[in-house]
Amino acid sequence: MSQNERFYRINQLLQDRKVVPRQVFLDELGISLATFKRDLEYLRDRLNAPIEYDREAGGYRFVQAHTGPKFELPGLWFSSSEVHALLTMQHLLEQLEPSLLGAQIAPLLSRLHTMLDTSDVPAEQIGHPKRLVIIEMGAGTAIATIRRLNERILTQQQQLNPSLIRINPTEPDGPAGTISLQTGALNGLQLIQSMCQLE
Repeated sequence: MSQNERFYRINQLLQDRKVVPRQVFLDELGISLATFKRDLEYLRDRLNAPIEYDREAGGYRFVQAHTGPKFELPGLWFSSSEVHALLTMQHLLEQLEPSLLGAQIAPLLSRLHTMLDTSDVPAEQIGHPKRLVIIEMGAGTAIATIRRLNERILTQQQQLNPSLIRINPTEPDGPAGTISLQTGALNGLQLIQSMCQLE
């Protein structure tokens, strides 16, 4: 994990958990205490991160910064799974509407592929899924943009063997091949998770 990835992960842990014990950082980041201290020093001194150790809570947390510039991680930050998702969506858009945003998105695609150069999956294979499963939650017919896009993918991208799982408490129906779950989003996701655990 690079230093930039560690900064992103430290920031994410502090935002998600509010107070994070030192050992959690060491375990999550897979680094030594000395490296963690250097990372914290860099975040505080150079990026103005308002991170402090709270003895009572037993961990590190963000505090309200009163002076200096606002803390913000530089650059474009995506996790590996987010990059994969972006490239997959771009590939699908290219299949549905060739040349849509092609020139405008080319520099971003180049950067995303560069970010994945160290991953286990070759960058040229990303965005070309073997099987596509779309999970749609709460997209109703009042503003049907998302419903129509997903239905187009379902009917026009047969080479991906797509499946559409539509989770909607009032309008779960869809074209042939749609798996309809007439429930709320959280309950629907929990149902999908429990079915996956049975396999």
